[in-house]
Amino acid sequence: MTLDDYEKFGHARYARLAATIATILDAAIRADGSLRLQQLQHRAKAPASLQKKLQKNDTLHTDNVEGSVKDLGGCRAIFYRNTDVERFEVSGILRDNFEIDWERTRRHHPGPEDDGPLFISVNYVVRLKDERASLAEYAGVAGLWCEVQIQTTLNHAWSEMEHDIIYKPPRLEGFGGAAMKGIEDRMRAIMRKHLIPAGYEFQKVAYDFDRLSRGLELFDRGAVEALRDAPDNNALHDLLERFVDYVLPNYDDLPGIYPELRPALIEAVRAARTRHDLPIETPFGNLPGHTALQIEERVAAALRLLRYIDIEQTFDDAAALYADAPDKDTRKLWLEVINALSENNLAVWREYGAVVQHRFVNHVAKLNQEGRPAPRPVALTVLRNALSTSVSGSSSTYNTITIHQGAVASGDTLRESRSTAITILTELFAQAKGLDEQNEIVNALNEAERLPYNVNYSDHLLSTVLADVLRVVNFYTSILESVSFGLRQRIEHDVAALHYRFRTLPDTFPDAVHAQAEAVCEAALALRDKVNQDAEFVIYKSLVGVNSVFPHAWEGSPFDFRRDEQFRSERIQEYVASVEPANAAEWLARLQRCAATESNDLATFLTFRRFLQQLARAKPDIVLGFLNDLDGPLARFVPALLSGLAESPKADKVDDLLARWIESRRFIGETLHYLRFAPRADAKLLLAAFEVARAENDQPALLTAVSAALNHSGRPEGGRLIHGVMLPAVELLTKAGLFRWVDDLVLAHHQGKLAPILDGETTTKLLHCLSQVPRVEYHCEELLWVLAAGHPERIFDFFGSRLEREDENGMDGASSVFEAVPFGFHQLQDRPGLEMAAVDLIERAYRWYQSDKPLFAYRGGRLVAILFPGFSEELSSALDAVVHSDRGDRIDFVLSILRAYNGESFLLPTTRNVVAALPQDDPQLNEVEIILSSTGVVSGEFGFVEAYRRRRAEITPWLSDPNPAVQAFAARYQRTLDRRIAAEQRRSEEDLELRKRTHGDPDAKA
Repeated sequence: MTLDDYEKFGHARYARLAATIATILDAAIRADGSLRLQQLQHRAKAPASLQKKLQKNDTLHTDNVEGSVKDLGGCRAIFYRNTDVERFEVSGILRDNFEIDWERTRRHHPGPEDDGPLFISVNYVVRLKDERASLAEYAGVAGLWCEVQIQTTLNHAWSEMEHDIIYKPPRLEGFGGAAMKGIEDRMRAIMRKHLIPAGYEFQKVAYDFDRLSRGLELFDRGAVEALRDAPDNNALHDLLERFVDYVLPNYDDLPGIYPELRPALIEAVRAARTRHDLPIETPFGNLPGHTALQIEERVAAALRLLRYIDIEQTFDDAAALYADAPDKDTRKLWLEVINALSENNLAVWREYGAVVQHRFVNHVAKLNQEGRPAPRPVALTVLRNALSTSVSGSSSTYNTITIHQGAVASGDTLRESRSTAITILTELFAQAKGLDEQNEIVNALNEAERLPYNVNYSDHLLSTVLADVLRVVNFYTSILESVSFGLRQRIEHDVAALHYRFRTLPDTFPDAVHAQAEAVCEAALALRDKVNQDAEFVIYKSLVGVNSVFPHAWEGSPFDFRRDEQFRSERIQEYVASVEPANAAEWLARLQRCAATESNDLATFLTFRRFLQQLARAKPDIVLGFLNDLDGPLARFVPALLSGLAESPKADKVDDLLARWIESRRFIGETLHYLRFAPRADAKLLLAAFEVARAENDQPALLTAVSAALNHSGRPEGGRLIHGVMLPAVELLTKAGLFRWVDDLVLAHHQGKLAPILDGETTTKLLHCLSQVPRVEYHCEELLWVLAAGHPERIFDFFGSRLEREDENGMDGASSVFEAVPFGFHQLQDRPGLEMAAVDLIERAYRWYQSDKPLFAYRGGRLVAILFPGFSEELSSALDAVVHSDRGDRIDFVLSILRAYNGESFLLPTTRNVVAALPQDDPQLNEVEIILSSTGVVSGEFGFVEAYRRRRAEITPWLSDPNPAVQAFAARYQRTLDRRIAAEQRRSEEDLELRKRTHGDPDAKA
């Protein structure tokens, strides 16, 4: 169609087209109901305007006007707010009613540095879908394209003025140039300084009003009644979510409604606990329903917001919910609520001081007096917070969070609260059942001894703390005789640290404070003297634990570990010399008490084991007497005793003793542990002990047997140990799903003991067992490389077998913990020689692809990517060879591997070859676009904008590629990136501006 044709009949056809599309849009928008349309305009381009545009584009004489100009027919949908534009775009109205030409669709949104036109709009190019165009009433406009512009009212007003003033300016030759430049600058300033911010202000107003309306809807329904009437946990969770987000923030009189609201929230929790979880039904299948814990999390969030309205009642409710909690996760939740209630909040302290902590402590005391005490962990949380001398809070803006820390202000209320808290804790200690409860109370009491960290504090606060420290130390002194050696040891250590801290205060403190510090030190020395009067305790702390306090610690530093070690060594020699047949029974009881100490710290018994070893070496007859009838907690220290015996004159008795134990199936784990490190261990005994462990399925003993066999693998009978002990034990542990043997083999590798035993059979069996690990982590990866031993194909086969296993087991149930390919490797990808096997890997990967096409990109393809994260030349060449091969699915295979990378620039040569091998309209080119536009993790508000701009620049050289297909792809891809850049620019700006308006922008206030 020429310009004349357009003027004769084209204008009328496009006018009818525009009116038709406007009618369809109007009906669809009204049917939607959620879109606020301000007006809908339509027009056909005037012939005179078309002539000017063709002249400007130097296409005046074209016979394809419709191909040169996309807006011959045009509609403009004008919405009130930015949100309306976004809702319209995601509503699907355009996609459902029209065919969209994405190549000619444009997004206009200026970046912050753009000096060009500031026109803001989304311009779609659409035509009627075939099913509608085939109807008789649309025959005259079938196949014609129309531009649909989507704008806000503000942007429309600006664009109308810009169109007449700047887009179509008058001809100025020698007149008014500077004035026109000023007009253009002012138009840009109007958009940037006024209209764009105004659009965000309107959007924020609409957002706030929408939240208010949602809350009002629930408020009018009767929020409290609605919570009570919720039929199931799914409905209740939805109500609570809306209640916390939309109703609570808008109540004008929260204290007035709280007496009615609080019971409703508590009833909601109790009701949720009695209900079964119901699935959430959707058109796409059922989703897991909301659990009682999720309901409680929403109620807890509400109570945190309301916590200072009636703190005692809220505390009682949270404590009751904690007491009745069905599991540890729920108890943890309500303990966190208690902590939030009673913690030192900076905002509260600035306004009211210690009033919250004072009321809480008095309330706990009142409950105790009334015979209905709060649960112990709840009370301890409150009391610990009351004794804390630190206060904290936070403030935030749209892009910062500031953590504030400080010291509490000392005063009569604080001193009274702390005193009452200490009294309650001492009473709780008297009621404590067992060492764990006693330790928890000591933890809370120790809070009274702490000063604020890394902040300044007043002399008055230091005086208050010193007075409480003196009281606590005196309390510790009074209970020493009634507590265990382990707790005495801890108390002495804590008090020694206090003595060290307050022994020399700076002279800047007042004399009264110095006098208090001296009193604390005197009390600490009195505790020292009393606790060390018990000779049995002195022996205990010399042999057990790492926090023991010895005499030199009270004169210098209590943290001098070298002097501690010297003191322990001297005591070991002294104690060993003192053991005689006459006092052997006494020492056995003493050792049993030491061994009964409960600890998860492996260093606790280092000195004790050394003592046992030296005792057995020096007094073998006495130790043999111990071993003949040994039981109780001391049995786990048998290896230390055996090690000492093996170095004594009675060394020949050790093997006989072990043989008897093996025959009677006693101390099998301890026997294997001893044999693991014994320099002259009898291989027959090791084999016999392993057989007993295997027969009894003693898994810890089997694990020890693996290490024992490895340690002795260098001996002449090492082969028997590897094939008769290590391999069977590894297979049994693997079958049981236990893989700690991997760590033992890695340790053996570092000790140089693994490589010599790796014959063909051993390597094959170990690789098979290793392939069963649920996840390939650091040590597994290291062991895999050792077993591969310069044969990368073993690595590929290893993962191939894991991929097959994942296929066989599926992704359900227990098998879901199995991860065939890790997220990434720690060091395997850097091993020398791996890159030379790229061709072999690609051949194997192609076989994996053939059996796993739907998921290959996420499994086999990802394996290739993490083995070659830098996309080596060898891998690139191997993939290029596939691209140029005659395999029918070669392109999809290559693209599945490239998809696992994050669009890095090193993919460009290979993707260029893929593009060159495909027809210009091939759908797989869309996959190439996806691969190239992948960004991985981005940072900053405009991270995606910057990433897409880099991608656009990287592809620019393709525009001059000698291959026309590559040129065409590059041009199309850049247009796609332009749309994404504009969309991300708009989304990021909106997000940033709304955050500023929601959370505050200090720069704007300045």
